[in-house]
Amino acid sequence: MTAALRLVANQPLDVGPLGEMLADAEDLKLVWPDAIVPFDAEQWRTRLSDHPEHVSFWVEATGERVGHVALLATEEMGVWAASYIYLAPSVRGRGLAADLMTAIEGEARNRGGSAMRLRVRSYNPRAIAVYTRAGYAPAARDGTLIIMRKPIASN
Repeated sequence: MTAALRLVANQPLDVGPLGEMLADAEDLKLVWPDAIVPFDAEQWRTRLSDHPEHVSFWVEATGERVGHVALLATEEMGVWAASYIYLAPSVRGRGLAADLMTAIEGEARNRGGSAMRLRVRSYNPRAIAVYTRAGYAPAARDGTLIIMRKPIASN
């Protein structure tokens, strides 16, 4: 992982900056296809806090906030979901997405995780490529929705 990338817990939960990041409707729909457009703070606040183990993180690179990712508890024991993954256009294509995946997997391992899953849409080939390179494999499909999984080694 690049030393310049780090995850910072968004606690107490503040979705205002996330709304600023996701002001572009296309980015918003790639991050969460069911999101209300324009960004609806209450919808996001509710989703990111609807389970006591959910954690929202800011992604920082070289001291600047450049993205977001959430680690969500799932119904499966030891399985965490990486969700609401976003990197600003200004930092895309620099390898930070791989570092981001490594960092969120570390957070899951720290919470006893043995596997990760995520959801991506077939119309987001850049994200699919990132996740595939990070070791995620398709586990299920429903229309455009692809659920990918990856076992993660425990500490």
